[in-house]
Amino acid sequence: MRFIADLHIHSKYSRATSRDLDLEHLSRWAQLKGITVVGTGDFTHPGWFAELREKLVPAEDGLFRLRDDLAAAIEPEVPAACRRPVRFLLQVEISNIYKKGDRVRKVHNLVYMPDFDAAERFRRALARIGNLDSDGRPILGLDSRDLLEITLSVSERAYLIPAHIWTPWFSALGARSGFDSIEECFGDLAEHIFAVETGLSSDPPMNWRLSGLDRYTLVSNSDAHSPGKLGREAVVFDTELSYDGIRDALRSGRAPEFLGTVEFFPEEGKYHYDGHRACGVRLAPEEAEALEGRCPVCGRSVTRGVLSRVEELADRPAGARPDRAAPYRSLIPLPEVLAEVRGVGVGARAVERDYARLLGRLGSELEVLEAVPLEDIERQGGPLVAEAVRRVRAGEVRIAAGYDGEYGTIRLFEPGERERFGGQTGISLAGAEVDLFGGAVDSGAGGGKAKRREASRRRASEPVARVVEAAAPYGSTDGLDPDQRRAVEAGPGPLLVLAGPGTGKTRVLTHRIAHIVERLGVAPERVLAVTFTNRAAGEMAERLAALLGAGTAERVAVRTFHGFGLEVLGAEIGRLGRAPDFEVFDEEAAQRVLTEATGVKGAEARRLADAIARAKERLLAPEEVGDPELAERYRAYQAALEAAGGVDYDDLIRLTVAVFRTAPDVLERWRARVEWLLIDEYQDVSGAQYELVRLLAPPEAGSGRGPNLTAVGDPDQAIYGFRGADPRYVRRFTEDYPTATVVRLRQNYRSTSTILRAARQVVTGGRDDTEEVLRARGRPAGEPIVVYEAPTEAAEAETIVHAIERMVGGTSLFSLDSGRVESDAAARCNGFGEVAVLYRTHAQARALEEAFARSGIPYQRVSTPPDESEPFDPRAERVALMTLHAAKGLEFPVVFIAGCEEGLLPYQPPGDAKEVDEGEERRLFYVGLTRAQRRLILTRARRRVLYGQYREPGPSPFLGAIDPALLAVERWSPPRRERDQQLQLFGE
Repeated sequence: MRFIADLHIHSKYSRATSRDLDLEHLSRWAQLKGITVVGTGDFTHPGWFAELREKLVPAEDGLFRLRDDLAAAIEPEVPAACRRPVRFLLQVEISNIYKKGDRVRKVHNLVYMPDFDAAERFRRALARIGNLDSDGRPILGLDSRDLLEITLSVSERAYLIPAHIWTPWFSALGARSGFDSIEECFGDLAEHIFAVETGLSSDPPMNWRLSGLDRYTLVSNSDAHSPGKLGREAVVFDTELSYDGIRDALRSGRAPEFLGTVEFFPEEGKYHYDGHRACGVRLAPEEAEALEGRCPVCGRSVTRGVLSRVEELADRPAGARPDRAAPYRSLIPLPEVLAEVRGVGVGARAVERDYARLLGRLGSELEVLEAVPLEDIERQGGPLVAEAVRRVRAGEVRIAAGYDGEYGTIRLFEPGERERFGGQTGISLAGAEVDLFGGAVDSGAGGGKAKRREASRRRASEPVARVVEAAAPYGSTDGLDPDQRRAVEAGPGPLLVLAGPGTGKTRVLTHRIAHIVERLGVAPERVLAVTFTNRAAGEMAERLAALLGAGTAERVAVRTFHGFGLEVLGAEIGRLGRAPDFEVFDEEAAQRVLTEATGVKGAEARRLADAIARAKERLLAPEEVGDPELAERYRAYQAALEAAGGVDYDDLIRLTVAVFRTAPDVLERWRARVEWLLIDEYQDVSGAQYELVRLLAPPEAGSGRGPNLTAVGDPDQAIYGFRGADPRYVRRFTEDYPTATVVRLRQNYRSTSTILRAARQVVTGGRDDTEEVLRARGRPAGEPIVVYEAPTEAAEAETIVHAIERMVGGTSLFSLDSGRVESDAAARCNGFGEVAVLYRTHAQARALEEAFARSGIPYQRVSTPPDESEPFDPRAERVALMTLHAAKGLEFPVVFIAGCEEGLLPYQPPGDAKEVDEGEERRLFYVGLTRAQRRLILTRARRRVLYGQYREPGPSPFLGAIDPALLAVERWSPPRRERDQQLQLFGE
């Protein structure tokens, strides 16, 4: 069966699309255009997916048709000459934006599914990666290769086609954000790609110049953002009308099943030539090359067009035709033809009437443009219409090429030519059967494709150098710096390493362990490294494997404090009269035990749990807490835990200390096993953890030199006082261990000197103390810290989202076409995973999450500690949203800190008269500032609703400690709204 298919469209749930993009309008317009199979578009969107399931019913295998009652309702709106069965195929376009090879890649991909069950599995997989609700074309921080892997895992019949592969900004081969080959984009799974979509700004002869594309079937689709744009590019088949029939024809790419494509004239596409739209500059590739890619008006970089990019990668001369080349024909949409005939705009009512009349008498649009005899067209439309169609078929067109988001302009007639044909269309309006448009025809430039212009046969230009900002290496390129080396190579005995942010403390710890094992000859089993989170322990284990080899590294015990306690209790808890098969209750389970044991519920139960935890961190038994009511509830809770055969997290440390205190033989055995003890983040130890360290490494151990204990910490990063951490322990390390060696790490490998100076001023209250200040290593001073003031928390959140959109170089063509992101800025962009938004309280996340959900930018909310973050696919890149506490130990090229206001920094809960620990709040802000590597943006709202209270806070007093010369203050301005330009974007 011969039929035409348009397998890339959108729905009304995509941004900048027509409200008429529903199934009824798509079915009607498919018949008017002459299309049999239409992609559904956007099936990952929950609203559109529900509508598809409600309105579509199964037809041929893997294809669907409109429900009978809905099809009957639109039948009167379709001329009898155009009526045909219309089938739908499940399709979606995914926007993949991710970092690969030190560049941000932005690739759009088309995914096809054979049935609703497979589509639902695919939707569930993507929902773990990004937000599917905000846009029919979801934005995912996922490698294209990984999207293909997910596609193939969902169904063996599913397939993926890279979309509009030459578009500069969002495509597999795009000049700005793509790759140099399909294989480079999809890696080891590239063999599963059998077709590529060439896009509006290229045609098959341009693609034939690349031998690397010979193995792929070249397809074309409309990428319609309104129903009237259906079929401006399409695929022609002669195969079984089924999902597998279409897929197999695409895989073959040969006649008789695959008959070729209907094309735009490539010059009419929005990105055919190089250019700079803001200055009205259109450049052929050789002209842009002569100007070194710079706009001759403003001097900024021009947007490289598809023709220039094709010539850069081409390895064949113009005119080459590979053996597998399929036929194609270039057309101009009929409304554009009629508009030129009449000398009016394409949206004029006269054009609508002419279009309706011709289709009512002659058949569908593609039939009129391709097959209807010219004499029939002349009889119904007049000699000028017939001549216009003849010229379209012959490729006799004149086009000013499109560039930098501007469609090319196309002409069929020279000035004065229409008059020679009498200036009349000859179309009679009598007897028009159907009003096709209901009062409005889709407007905007349409498309078609022409034979190649001379410009597309010019010699290949020299490759244009890309501007790539490479990430600076972590640590010195020459190895350890002198301070790090002193710490690593320090001999036996106690060692305190004062390691400020970004000074390479994990590097020092792991290299010291390697030094102990390889240089000092200590058995790996005799080394214990302790940290606070599973994430930190995992990172340490990975680095040790790289230094020592996996086999040796696995013999080193790398534990969290709680993990070590669990290991000891698993072997020794019988010493306390407890059963060895105990269970560790998580926070939720422990809360249930507490409620059942005490009858306390809700917020009061949480406060009680915190009070008991603080007592355990201080190693206090119930009778030692001093508060009779707390003592009674504490005692009841512990009895209930023991009766249930369980312990809570705090018991893992408390009971381990109890075992060591009550069983000296056990303690000596564990001391013998832990010959070398290394503690990370020593400033964060609680009273119980401090006692555990002293039991394992008492000052009197060893040969008069103290224990082999290494503590790495930074008092300025002590921020967990609410958990019982006490920075006094790191400060008195040399009192506990008088023979200790102290090494301070002064080289910061993370942040710019501007960020470091500001952070130091905050933590010292405005003082730059030269002795302890960190020195930026390998980074320039950097740009000023931006301080931004918004009127409300909603405006603050929206501004952050729009700023991130600019930083990633735009998330859609709207970002570029609207001017919200300049092309120069888009060339120097960050990936989603390089950006973090920090805030003081969880309550602030609400406005931020709402803004991110509306934007479609993928994000992840990280909890405290990081090990308890929401689950997500680790392959995906997301903007990190987290509290300042959760950010400890992390770093990002770009950091926003929201809510830099009184009452939040320092934090003073409304109605809470408890005295604020300003020192810890300063340290917390210091930690936030020093998470930033290159760019730091501090924001605040003049009005905010927090905990149900309306507030008008002033700026955080901590900002006053920063030298104004380090800051750049920006004013708020309302972000541009997409709706302002939505209609003109229907032509995308």
